[in-house]
Amino acid sequence: SDCTLARTCLKWTRLRLLVSETSSLAGRSLKTWWIPFVQFEFAGSTIESSTQYGTFDPVWGQKLVIHGQFPSMAEKFVIRVKDSDEIGGDDLIATKLLK
Repeated sequence: SDCTLARTCLKWTRLRLLVSETSSLAGRSLKTWWIPFVQFEFAGSTIESSTQYGTFDPVWGQKLVIHGQFPSMAEKFVIRVKDSDEIGGDDLIATKLLK
């Protein structure tokens, strides 16, 4: 490697994510149904899963890739589960921050 102790070595790389499933979204709202999707944010990049229609127990089974510079100690990895809303903005169901 051409990295020395005097400088920091950053690499552009891919972070592979597996969006699996969630359950019991019904208890989080009075809504009769959800249109959920998952959003990932890291180092200025955002990627979203597919949208699951009309379910409280979505199963995605989807692989996603997000690109960024690693290591990036100042960045947070943000995971959001949202309800797709065609009128107005998407509704936030849950958020998780990883440092």
